[in-house]
Amino acid sequence: MPITPAQIAAAEHQQQQAAQDGAPQVRLIAGPGTGKSATIERRVAYILNTGAVPNRVYVISFTRATSAELTRRIAAYCQNQPCAAVAVNIRVSTMHSLALRILRAANVLTTLYPADPFVLDDWEREHVYDLELAHVLGCNPTRAGQIRLAHDARWQTLNPQANAQQPITPAEQTGFNAFHTTRRNLYCYVLPGEVIYECVTRIQQGAIQAAHLPPIQHLIVDEYQDLNACDQEFVHLLVAHSGATLFVAGDDDQSIYSFRHANPSGIVNFNATYPAANTRVLSDCFRCTPSILNPAMQMVAFNPNRQAKQLVSLYANAQPPMQGTLSIWSFQNAQLEAAAIAQSCQRLVGAGMAGQEDQILILISNRRLQLALITQELGNLGLPFDPP
Repeated sequence: MPITPAQIAAAEHQQQQAAQDGAPQVRLIAGPGTGKSATIERRVAYILNTGAVPNRVYVISFTRATSAELTRRIAAYCQNQPCAAVAVNIRVSTMHSLALRILRAANVLTTLYPADPFVLDDWEREHVYDLELAHVLGCNPTRAGQIRLAHDARWQTLNPQANAQQPITPAEQTGFNAFHTTRRNLYCYVLPGEVIYECVTRIQQGAIQAAHLPPIQHLIVDEYQDLNACDQEFVHLLVAHSGATLFVAGDDDQSIYSFRHANPSGIVNFNATYPAANTRVLSDCFRCTPSILNPAMQMVAFNPNRQAKQLVSLYANAQPPMQGTLSIWSFQNAQLEAAAIAQSCQRLVGAGMAGQEDQILILISNRRLQLALITQELGNLGLPFDPP
């Protein structure tokens, strides 16, 4: 890609300025491909290089996978920094793991569960929990997932009366309660939202004292737009009790977890909760050419409840400039669509991307409907691919 060294230097300067912001709370608005993770790496290095106690630096990410990736990236970046020897001692985890650790320190777990529980991840919830729930209730796995999400709503919204996105019958609720209580005690697991809710309510009630909370000096939260109301209250309580600085990174335009009641207004209205906060915006996009980025920005501009921002594709002024191509296709059925997608990949490979097939990304909206057809068509053409 023809992005120039001068463009890279300017974008990295923007990231560094955000990383070094000295406000007690900082909101980083980072659109797709603008360097959010790179700025988090720089933030960690900066606060360590300026005297932060490593094991009092907490970095919270949304999933186990992103936590592992952040751990790897931070370690790699800090290798060439003065903090290289101590960077391994920072704490990187999911929010659910941190909440579980606090409940354990406060000896609350023994009152809730027969043994130390583990938190079910996305795959375990979808492919184990929901399948077994469907078998017990005599419904399909999709409906089982809807019933579980209805249960989660009360934790995630901090509202016991929260309405589920799909109405649940009294019989389904009764069946779920019996299933969940029995399995939870038998296998000693928890659903993610329960852990944070238990932690929040006990801190609010005083059952968890300041001595039980980790001695956080700096708290960094990734993908803040994907946190729900309960997650955000958990962050607020941690900061209030520890006096830690808070650095949150995200983009309300990229909030994709509405099914778990993600609350993107939390990042939009961040300054209402933290009046002393500074806002930093990363606007230089490394990922998309203008033909992709500009229509996307025009589309999201119709959302009335968003943080105003204008991203700029670095490829517009690259050497040479690149505009890219946006095509809009329509098909009569999914089979024709899958065939056209595979043929377009074949054309790209033939046009110079042989050996770079991992640079071609196919994003699907309906895995059950589209994945098998697309992989079949790719296989028919002999194209290498990695399934999700």
